[in-house]
Amino acid sequence: LPERWTESKGGINLNGAKAGVHRVKGAIGVKERNDIVWKQWSFDYTVGEPMGVVSQPNMRLFYRGYDNVIEAAASGFSPDKVSVSGSGGCRISRSNGKWVVNVGAGVREATITVRGEKEDGSIVNIASSTFEVKPLPRPEIFLGGISSGQSQGCSNVRAQQRILLKYGPGVPLTGVHFDIIEGIVEVEGVMRKGRILSNGSLDANAKAILKQACGKKVTITCKYRDPSRTIQNASPLIFRVS
Repeated sequence: LPERWTESKGGINLNGAKAGVHRVKGAIGVKERNDIVWKQWSFDYTVGEPMGVVSQPNMRLFYRGYDNVIEAAASGFSPDKVSVSGSGGCRISRSNGKWVVNVGAGVREATITVRGEKEDGSIVNIASSTFEVKPLPRPEIFLGGISSGQSQGCSNVRAQQRILLKYGPGVPLTGVHFDIIEGIVEVEGVMRKGRILSNGSLDANAKAILKQACGKKVTITCKYRDPSRTIQNASPLIFRVS
């Protein structure tokens, strides 16, 4: 509204604008044949969210077969104008406002590039990072709640029916599922061996020799298939029965 116009000499102060897209409008008086002719003008500008980044360059790592979550933002671009792409066989999707990177088998290195779309529709590269790609760490075998290195009572060992494969507290990855293929149960001093079935349950021989494990060492090994469909051996479960 003209009654709310202000005169300005020099730069226009735009301090205090919130994050997002804004438009500045006004009129400029141009002298034409001794008359002042007012001409309208406007332009759009974007204010980015205040942003800080904490990174650890030496830990740029993706795992094959895992939903690797990354955060990608570009100061001065609204989130819907930011895109992420990857080389090296990456498959990138978006979930709950975050970017998820899945890397296929055989890939050893992947580069992630962040791009922004300007107001005129042009695309600019904002940043890129290269990540090392590794297989998922081997999971540990748990017999019920029994982990490797523990000393367990006879009654607790006899009550167990199946094994689980999962990461211990030293691996911060979550939501990883492993398919058990087969396994072996051995008890110190017992010639017979037990088997682990594909669903993780113990066969009759395994249950029988665990009943003879008092005062002896128990060793359990198994093969599994990880989310990348790679078959591996799990870290063995070894414990003593008191």
